[in-house]
Amino acid sequence: YDLEWENLQDGYTSIDYMSHANLDDDPQEEVVIIADRLIYIFDGLNRNIQWVSDTEFQAKMFVIGNVDDDPQDEIILNTGRVIDTRFYNIEFEADGQFGERITLFDINMDGYPDVFGEFSDFSIRVYDVWAQRELW
Repeated sequence: YDLEWENLQDGYTSIDYMSHANLDDDPQEEVVIIADRLIYIFDGLNRNIQWVSDTEFQAKMFVIGNVDDDPQDEIILNTGRVIDTRFYNIEFEADGQFGERITLFDINMDGYPDVFGEFSDFSIRVYDVWAQRELW
């Protein structure tokens, strides 16, 4: 059990969520985190920071997937914002949040994953980001 890497250049007061995905079609995956209300993307090979958001986000969770008709993935925040992983701009913002916990699944079989959101009142809602509407 040897330490592989440690981010000594940045000390965070809080890390809300972390995941990984190949965002730029290079051989390695990137590590994506929400820390101190900012989104950080680290290169998985050289462990350098590829991008840091200049906007603060209140999100506590996100999923990564291609939820629209462009070729790249999006970062889908549980707060209802969808961020493009090529230009890192906000592509879509829902009227409310997608849920406290979210996942992706193409329930309407249109070829684009839909966002399933679980809420604290134990309700589930489904959003079609590509069509920009709530499905269920």
